[in-house]
Amino acid sequence: MKVVAKSIEMIAWFNEEGKIRPIKFKVKDDDKYEIIKVERIIKSDVEKYAGNVMLVFDCQSEINGENKIYQLKYEIETNRWILFKI
Repeated sequence: MKVVAKSIEMIAWFNEEGKIRPIKFKVKDDDKYEIIKVERIIKSDVEKYAGNVMLVFDCQSEINGENKIYQLKYEIETNRWILFKI
């Protein structure tokens, strides 16, 4: 996986306990937007980087006809989603 660290727009599901589940996201590639549905969450974890707490999701989706594994990060303090690796 290659680090891309792009900000993305996300639609996510929150359960009664407050756990987050990413559903689909929109990422800008060149001058067009691509919508990617999160088909499977492989692993989720909490990461603390330079005092910033993040939720990390390793996911899998079909992108351009290929099954790809990628990593999404959610910054809790800023409420920001990042496509970190793909």
